[in-house]
Amino acid sequence: MISISISISISLAILLLLNPTASEQDHVKLSLINFLQKLSRNDTGITEKLSWNTSTDPCSGNWTGISCNNKNKSIRGITLEGLLLNGSIDATLACTAPSLAVLSLRDNLLHGQLPLEISSCSQLTHLFLSGNRLSGELPLEISELNNLKRLDISNNNFSGDIPSGLTTISGLFNISNNLFSGRIPPDAAQFGNESFSGNSGLCGLPLAVACAPAASP
Repeated sequence: MISISISISISLAILLLLNPTASEQDHVKLSLINFLQKLSRNDTGITEKLSWNTSTDPCSGNWTGISCNNKNKSIRGITLEGLLLNGSIDATLACTAPSLAVLSLRDNLLHGQLPLEISSCSQLTHLFLSGNRLSGELPLEISELNNLKRLDISNNNFSGDIPSGLTTISGLFNISNNLFSGRIPPDAAQFGNESFSGNSGLCGLPLAVACAPAASP
């Protein structure tokens, strides 16, 4: 019996050596399924509804909301919009997909904060979280997403200051209709008034609300 167990272990080790990506792919699939469970607040039927399961490949198994790079069959985007998802975002799980460039969770009922682990999605170019119930301050780590070109977190309950590093985003930038406060970073005027409207605590250009002068020491 012991010899059979040893033989099986050796066989598995050989398989992993011959195909080192197999375990990683399984790990990514399981992580994304857990990510969906967190988003849905452990709705047991959501994975079946969207055809997310470990027995199929996300890129060829018709996983709803998954888009892939056709050349190397790596996951490029996760788009789960308008599904009444009422859980929270676990960025650690989402970022296990190393080529993830697009994450869109618009028009759901997500709550909680945007976790600082979002910085682990180093290839992220588009992040769309508008129309949810997300709150708290934006993590400073979001400024570490050097490839980010589109950010839309409008119509949530985010608060606090705007991280200055976000103004380096080259394209769409929308934080309107939240609870942000304080001075808008000086180089943010390029985004226009509509990107900041609906935040009564914000001041400075491009808004028409002047900031109070700094108190003298």
